[in-house]
Amino acid sequence: MKKFLGVLTLTLCTKTGYAALVNLNIDEFQKTIKTLNKEKGYNGEIKSGALTGKVQEKFIVTGTSATDEREPVLMTGYYLGATEVGNLYSITEYRIYCDDQTYGFAMSNFEPDGALSLTTTDSNYAFDYEDPTPRDQQFSKILKKACKYSAK
Repeated sequence: MKKFLGVLTLTLCTKTGYAALVNLNIDEFQKTIKTLNKEKGYNGEIKSGALTGKVQEKFIVTGTSATDEREPVLMTGYYLGATEVGNLYSITEYRIYCDDQTYGFAMSNFEPDGALSLTTTDSNYAFDYEDPTPRDQQFSKILKKACKYSAK
């Protein structure tokens, strides 16, 4: 046990060790995004072209929140986007408030090597935007579908 704690302490105290603790398991992410459409709660996909390559987003409803009095629908989104230097990855946890058609999110972005690059949280976005892009329109449908899925 002492040996394990020593290794853990060294890992936490070194710059490269800390980075290793927040790296995305890219192989596991690739497997998950490929098979997500076969999972219970699968809620849709958005494919689009970005400036440098293909973008793919998939969504799965994971339940409702028991801790929030508004009982939002919980949904996880997986993002995979090709860039000139490799793929960018993102995992986003959505809290969807069906009554007032708004949502919030917590997003973690990962570099092509799997290193965590940014975590963002935000809330109070409406399902429908004033001047929606084609991607916004598809995402709005996915949000509305999540509300229907949770009512089943």
